[in-house]
Amino acid sequence: MVTLKKEVKITGNGLMKNKPCQVTLFPSNSGQIRYFVKDKDSFTGSVENVVSTDHCVVLGSKKARAMLTEHLTAALAFCHIDSVDICMTEEEVPILDGSSKQWVEAFKEAGTDRPFFAKEKYYTVSEPVYYLNGKTSLVILPSDNLFISYAVNYDHPDVTRRFVNYNPKNKYEIIEARTFGFYKDLKKYQMLGFAQGVTQENTVGFTDDGGYTTELRSENEQIKHKILDLIGDLYLTGINPLNLRCQILAKEAGHAVHIKTAKMLKEKYKDSNWLVRYQKNSSNGAYEPVFYNAKQVEEADYSSDSMSSLSAIKSYTYGQTMDTQEIRNARATVEKDSSGRYMKIFIYDTYVDENGTLQFRKDENGNLVGVEHNLDATTVSDDNAYNDAMNQYNYDKAKYDQEIQAINSKIEIIQSQDKDLELRLKQLDTEENAISTELESVKKVISKNVESSFKTFSA
Repeated sequence: MVTLKKEVKITGNGLMKNKPCQVTLFPSNSGQIRYFVKDKDSFTGSVENVVSTDHCVVLGSKKARAMLTEHLTAALAFCHIDSVDICMTEEEVPILDGSSKQWVEAFKEAGTDRPFFAKEKYYTVSEPVYYLNGKTSLVILPSDNLFISYAVNYDHPDVTRRFVNYNPKNKYEIIEARTFGFYKDLKKYQMLGFAQGVTQENTVGFTDDGGYTTELRSENEQIKHKILDLIGDLYLTGINPLNLRCQILAKEAGHAVHIKTAKMLKEKYKDSNWLVRYQKNSSNGAYEPVFYNAKQVEEADYSSDSMSSLSAIKSYTYGQTMDTQEIRNARATVEKDSSGRYMKIFIYDTYVDENGTLQFRKDENGNLVGVEHNLDATTVSDDNAYNDAMNQYNYDKAKYDQEIQAINSKIEIIQSQDKDLELRLKQLDTEENAISTELESVKKVISKNVESSFKTFSA
């Protein structure tokens, strides 16, 4: 869990409605990104609370909502902040400079606070998650490392059939990439009540002559902004997309497709990681599995001295109807054999006396009392369980291979269509060159005839 060290306050106007809004972000230990808008009901920044993806991402509940959250959410992802309270005086998050730059700068100035022994959490995508619809696609594939590629195809020479790959070394080019749009559409959107806060400083406009209304901050800034939006949208799963081990391939997508895929990703991997340890049953001597939710274990607070958990971590067993709690901060001694292997653990029975001092309980002979646990382990073979597990594995693998084959087939179709388009473009280029040559010939003939006419007239 990572939060801010101190509150952050930013004021600015919205891109859509152009209303001034003050946003105050407070440190929080809730483990969630929570919004408090105009003193109404609070809601969390999650895919379940997305109420609209028209023009921007809108989060909310029945009584409150927050518009244009994607740039703020992306900044939280880049700063690895997953626990914060966001208070807003209006419904629309300020557009600022059209990117996540000012948010990231403010968060870095405030500093972040994380548990002393907390480690960065990485998540492996083990099965494909994808959305395919005509020319639009968003595919997430298993991989050992994070790879993001975003392809676009707009009616502008610089962003026609172009793509950009995410590079962690140049992440600031993603962070500072501004929102964009066609300048010719601005008045239409403003007549509909949108884009009231658009300026040359916060928006890159495409002009009809193939230029821009403002100078670009980096090459392909527009496509890099699409990656920024994607990171912000996927963070609504509750998992930082920058910590995923996978390939993310996006083609001509937008907020609606981002959110649909985020929902599928969360549904497939929600709370699915569990840790298990085997504990000996004192009554029958058998070793039985005890399960812990991996997320709770990872996010728990731990003592810097003893490394024992300071948080309540729930454990579960088969057929259990009630939660059990682990023993925390107990006084104990362990016994080892000659090889250094732990053999026994003795947990002392303690109590707090009237002066608030921790005391060890003793029996009538003055001996310390407590509970002793044997730590010796035995191996139990279960051929039937093994065969069942292998059958399930082979079934899952076959299903995975089928999904990969289906994706590859669709990718081959897309690649084939791209090749056809390339051939057609080359044909058009050839035709254009032929027409240009013919026009030049006609111009020369006309020029020659005009020259002859003037000579005849002069004679």
